[in-house]
Amino acid sequence: MEGGLALLPDYVISYLASGETRKIEFSKTPSEIKISFGANDLKKVLMRYQSNKMSSIALSEWATFVLGCEAYVPFGDTEEERWQSGDGPVWDILQRLATPSIFAEITPHTIGLYIEMIDMNTN
Repeated sequence: MEGGLALLPDYVISYLASGETRKIEFSKTPSEIKISFGANDLKKVLMRYQSNKMSSIALSEWATFVLGCEAYVPFGDTEEERWQSGDGPVWDILQRLATPSIFAEITPHTIGLYIEMIDMNTN
């Protein structure tokens, strides 16, 4: 869904690209809602980009949203547990996607490298 993300039934968060300025619009979630987010979840979204179902701008804004929304939490209680489960690089990749001007432009090649990072840590 371009411009939005369905989290739970009847609950949609929309985010909009606005040129040079980022603007993410969403309904605040209650602090008791926690959505575990891991390598398989990230890989699904990266594959959407690779299959041209999501633009680089939408992917970057989505990553910014995930990083900024307190409802999304990593699997495991510690960084060591996250690496043991294969989810270690997830938050690093999200940071890179959210700030492509600092790390790397979002291209099919770059996303392919991120998918390889995920695969190397989950297999």
